[in-house]
Amino acid sequence: MFVRYDSITDAPALMNTTVSFLSDPQYGKSLLLFVLSPPGIPFDAADIARNLYGKREVTIDPITFPGLAPKNGFRFTDVALHWPDFLGLAFEHSDHALFYIPGKMKFQEIRKENLLQQNPDLYAYSFYRLTCPSYVPEEAAVTESVPPAVPARESEASENRLHSARAALASLLDAGWSAYAVAKTSGINPVTIGNLQHDRQKSVTDRVHDRLVTLKKDFEAGTVALPERKKRGTAPKRGTAPKESTAPKRGTAPKETAHVSRRSASPPSNVRSVPADPRYLSVD
Repeated sequence: MFVRYDSITDAPALMNTTVSFLSDPQYGKSLLLFVLSPPGIPFDAADIARNLYGKREVTIDPITFPGLAPKNGFRFTDVALHWPDFLGLAFEHSDHALFYIPGKMKFQEIRKENLLQQNPDLYAYSFYRLTCPSYVPEEAAVTESVPPAVPARESEASENRLHSARAALASLLDAGWSAYAVAKTSGINPVTIGNLQHDRQKSVTDRVHDRLVTLKKDFEAGTVALPERKKRGTAPKRGTAPKESTAPKRGTAPKETAHVSRRSASPPSNVRSVPADPRYLSVD
């Protein structure tokens, strides 16, 4: 799904809304937003673009993520993730998270910590990428003619971090680790491990990179052992008879044993029996 407006003023204005951030937002020509809203309440992403980029030309692209966001305006029941894992990935892939408040006609930035205790079924979720090629941040407007050296270094560092994380994961998989074992041992979300394994992850955080590299070093040093996979019980080989049970089969009588008749066991008639000692019971 793709939406483009020749001018942000040509976009349909459903409401005159505002956008409020918790602190001074830092964004450039491209911005990825995670938007939460009450289910069934419409809003216009162009209102967000109008607040951030003014009257400049803006491309609004509703996007999806494999295993995280199957469509735009989806519900929590559409994803197979636990609530904390879902929030962790959503905030990891977005620059800012905004909650739409219909009564105030306002988009308010919200923290992940404030959402952890909420009921996920109370919201609908969307991801938007806003792109404004003509936008120049105010702090960079004065030195626009000077090539920005810092963003280039940051981009190179991000690529090196991603390459290092992939190499560490590939080394563990080649050594016999499964993707599930790596995720469980390192504490990284299995969706992130799967995206790295199949080259669908475009960037990684310092946390994901450091945990994968540390796990690889610990495994090579012998401080972490390769998890053993559980083996199921083996069935008897074809053509071999099962061992016979030593218990007697049903319906068969046990082997005869020597029985002593009561007559042979009773004492001879000429032998006087000795009376047994009387038993005494204690009486209160």
